[in-house]
Amino acid sequence: MIKNRLTLLVILAAIVSLSCARVNTLNLQRHAFGEAPTKIIWLQIAGLSDEHLPLLKFSSQSKQISFERSYCSGKMWAYNLYFLRPKAHSNFLSQVNGSKNQKNDCSDFDNPPFWKNLGKSGALAGVLENGIGEGQGLDSAFQCKSEQNFYSDLTIVWKMARTKSPDAAFFQTPVNIPLTAGVYFDKSCQLESCHSGLFENAKQTFESFIKRPFANVYMVRDFEYGELLKKGEIFKAREHFLEIDKLHHYFLDYQKANPNILVLVSSTAALAFEFPEQGNQWEEFDKKGKNILFRQQSLMSSVFATGAMSENFCGLFEESEMRDRILKVPAPLNFSDMFGL
Repeated sequence: MIKNRLTLLVILAAIVSLSCARVNTLNLQRHAFGEAPTKIIWLQIAGLSDEHLPLLKFSSQSKQISFERSYCSGKMWAYNLYFLRPKAHSNFLSQVNGSKNQKNDCSDFDNPPFWKNLGKSGALAGVLENGIGEGQGLDSAFQCKSEQNFYSDLTIVWKMARTKSPDAAFFQTPVNIPLTAGVYFDKSCQLESCHSGLFENAKQTFESFIKRPFANVYMVRDFEYGELLKKGEIFKAREHFLEIDKLHHYFLDYQKANPNILVLVSSTAALAFEFPEQGNQWEEFDKKGKNILFRQQSLMSSVFATGAMSENFCGLFEESEMRDRILKVPAPLNFSDMFGL
């Protein structure tokens, strides 16, 4: 009996050795499954749909758009407990804190963001927000008075927005980038419009932030792309989308040099539209922005993942599951339990 058990263990050890010798891939990219990321970079882009990618594919000078470099893509149901088509800020918060119970008031922040559950005491998150209306950003969490504020001690919010508050604190890239928890407004945005761009602000804040201890989560939350589409300003939307693509490329290059990092892009409140067929109609679209057929807000959102644990974001799931999929690390296989040894 003991001899048979030993023989079986030797066979299992040989199987494990052979499986480890294989090169695992995801979307034809070398990939180590089941490894938790040490850092997370996340772009939340309001209004984005995967059907918008031709705006990049047929406009970009490069052969490959950033989204083609993703290891995995998925689709998400974009409803919550109260609305079939919620506002973008509600569902982005749902992705962060895992709750579909979004009432658009201070109770929305009663659930902790995922970075509160990273490590024993939580991780520090740096968040750059662009084009977000008043009361729709994570800075609202700092204004809500509650017994336990999960955001104020672990979150840095850099807002590319104008403020009228006389007590506001500011940041200015690259000379002044605060790296302690709090809310900071872009000094260049205090006149008619922001003089600093999304890419440069993201690059500068990220490179400063990532050097800080426990700085394990960096986010870009962009609402400008969706607002431009709502206004029908297709050319401006395309230019902004190209800037997002450039930023995504930048983070993917960083991830390539640091394979233990997870890079995410997620959307919500996706604005559906149809491109023209081809020929003269496409030429008019390309030169004048005509022949686009806008439809209702989509009932689904998209997610693209690259790097450590990106396999968790393949498939179809609810937006509120994003939080658990970030935190979920599969337990190692136990061959003794599997075979009753």
